Amino acid sequence: MKTKIIFGAPCSGKTIYIKDHVGENDIVLSYDDLMAALNLKAIHKKNDNIHGYVIGIRDDLIEKLKSDTKIDTAYIVTCRVSEKMKANVADLSPEYILMDKTREEVYAQMEADETREDRAYWRGLIDDWFAWYDEHKADFATAGNGGSAAMGKAPCVPAATTAIMAAVNTPSATSTDGETGVYGYIVDDDDAALYRAFGYRVTSPKDIHAVLKSAKGAPITVGINSPGGDLWAGSEIYTALREYTGAVTAKIFGIAASSASVIAMAADTVLISPTGEMMIHNPWSSAQGDYRALEQAVESLRVARDVIVNAYRLKTKKSEEELQALMNAGSGDYSGTWMDAKAAVKHGFADKILYDDDGILSASAPAPTGSLAAIAAACGKDFPSAAELCRRAGLSAQPEPASPNEPNAETELLRARAKMLSLL
Repeated sequence: MKTKIIFGAPCSGKTIYIKDHVGENDIVLSYDDLMAALNLKAIHKKNDNIHGYVIGIRDDLIEKLKSDTKIDTAYIVTCRVSEKMKANVADLSPEYILMDKTREEVYAQMEADETREDRAYWRGLIDDWFAWYDEHKADFATAGNGGSAAMGKAPCVPAATTAIMAAVNTPSATSTDGETGVYGYIVDDDDAALYRAFGYRVTSPKDIHAVLKSAKGAPITVGINSPGGDLWAGSEIYTALREYTGAVTAKIFGIAASSASVIAMAADTVLISPTGEMMIHNPWSSAQGDYRALEQAVESLRVARDVIVNAYRLKTKKSEEELQALMNAGSGDYSGTWMDAKAAVKHGFADKILYDDDGILSASAPAPTGSLAAIAAACGKDFPSAAELCRRAGLSAQPEPASPNEPNAETELLRARAKMLSLL
């Protein structure tokens, strides 16, 4: 087993380093995570009264590692490396990996991290760490107590992107006692951090994969309140939930629209709040080019529609024609069918209305289904593209697709069109 001590100033990127390197059969001993677990508080909320318990538990776990033969790599995450810790890990022949950031870079990361509310307090901790390291850096250069002399260097993140990197650590899908959620817009993994940095609440497939992995087959409940989003990201989440070996219950707390409605179809049981709604519609996008490119775009949308219908059919048992009629309802940008809780149950998209144990709502007639432009407009039709957010941040966006006259233009156009396909 390898042992790596990841250390550095507060906000120096230790968590980001771990997320990028930890493997399936690795273990992470983090002071912050142990503190949060013992105190049931948000990360970075230190309680001096239980500090000793955190250190004691970490030391006990380190002792257990000395006889373990199943773990590949043990990551021990800390700000400072005390003489006591050096002695405790000496038998493990650790490699010390420093998150090598300047004081200014760490300050910028701290300012971008909303979980660190008391800025003056964290500045003080950062200053204390740099004073400590200036005094002890020679110890790590020689890597005493059996440690490796190799010193890792964390990637230097430009100040313009510190908010984006901080947002990586604040996913919308969280897990507590078998519960997770699909909240806000559904985006792909590559764009999730960018949207979070600009304050958008989003969910990406990676969020759900992490929750399902930790649940290990136990029954899980998925809360949903989402206007929809990227078609392929929604498809990945749908498939992950269908593949999950444990029972999956979806609870629609607010709206399950567009690709969020597809995700709901993956659950074994779909429950909807009496104030909840569902919306299904045809996918839409934009395209440019000559008549051949536009004809191809139309065909792509038909294929996307059929993909969505597949998920609806498996849940509702309705025919393709019935489902397409619901998706075609209305006209223009706001076409589609909106359903209240009673209509969602009637059409087979939901199994039961929450809190309606006496059947009062189930016995009444559902609200008329149809296209509601005002509600659709409220569901985020102005949601910006990732390229637009890059422009706002002054970052480089992805290059424009190749023109039809350039080599491999057909492949580039297909890739660009696929990216545009969404259920927003």
